[in-house]
Amino acid sequence: MNILTIPISSISVDGYEYEECTPVESIQPPDTQAVAVDTVSVSGRFTKFRDTYTFRGIVNGTYHGTCCQCLASAAVPFSVQVRWIFEETSGSVLREISRTEEESEYLSPEQVEEYFSKSAQERVINLAPYVWEEVVFAEPYTFVCSEECKGICGHCGANLNKHQCGCEEKKASQQRIDNPGLAALAKFYPQLAPDKDKE
Repeated sequence: MNILTIPISSISVDGYEYEECTPVESIQPPDTQAVAVDTVSVSGRFTKFRDTYTFRGIVNGTYHGTCCQCLASAAVPFSVQVRWIFEETSGSVLREISRTEEESEYLSPEQVEEYFSKSAQERVINLAPYVWEEVVFAEPYTFVCSEECKGICGHCGANLNKHQCGCEEKKASQQRIDNPGLAALAKFYPQLAPDKDKE
């Protein structure tokens, strides 16, 4: 049983503070593509009202990838505020309201058997499917190592965040040499050339 499973007996009328960190692979559903996140943390508070249990908290993690500007390693943290409401059902695992089939789709046959074989006082809330969903939705469209990233030099490929390669200065200097400006027009209009030997 994963550590994101909470027995409802732990949630009193005064609520229940919850905080946990787990490897993402431990909550990844079978036959799904892995994400570039090592661990995910969940913190918040459970409250009870009649036959429903509400969790308000934050899901935190960090995506790892390659910076699209400088090609160095990039870490992009995410922090998502969540609010999940669970209700009593006939099964051992409480389901979030509006998601009646999601738990059974997430759980493997072995997990279903394990959960449903437990006694009534051991009924649980399994946060894993909902945490996984937030992790997937938090994936960034692009990875950037920092907002100040300067990228790489288009000529030599040097990482401009680490040092200046000097290609821009060399290019500007070469342009001044190769481009004499309007002086090239003097060849076409020699009669307009200034007299060097004015009397």
